[in-house]
Amino acid sequence: MDLTLTEDQELIQSAAGELLDSRRAQAGARAMRDDPAGYSAALWKEMVELGWPGLALPEAYGGLGAGFLEVCLVIEELGRHQVPSPLLPTVVCCGLPIARFGTEEQKAEWLDAIVRGRVMSAAPGRWDRAGDPGVTAVADGAGFVLDGAASFVPFAHVAEDLLVVAA
Repeated sequence: MDLTLTEDQELIQSAAGELLDSRRAQAGARAMRDDPAGYSAALWKEMVELGWPGLALPEAYGGLGAGFLEVCLVIEELGRHQVPSPLLPTVVCCGLPIARFGTEEQKAEWLDAIVRGRVMSAAPGRWDRAGDPGVTAVADGAGFVLDGAASFVPFAHVAEDLLVVAA
């Protein structure tokens, strides 16, 4: 298996690294430690304008269709430059599962919103206690009623929507 980055992948990685390096003083972890949101809204807007939330999402829904590796390269640079961002929970934890498992209506609604910069997070099922799903969903008319608790939901306090994993 050849793991050598393509020219386009190297360009994505270096461009992300350069941008994040230049914004670290204003948007890095130290700069954001007292900010209630926990990330730079200005940098998030810039990331959206550059198309980063749509890197791995299908073109049919407004994304760039590049792939998982390309978004991983950007996430790696966010970590390397210690810049907190809702990119990972929004794209990897919400966008990619919706792209893979969502209905056409869900894909059209949510993937387009992610590409346009909607901040989302995922409330995962529980893994700390066997047999305890954390959140359950009970059918109620045309929808569901959720009951339970989800821990470790990144950026939940600023997310516009949550993708909840429920039994």
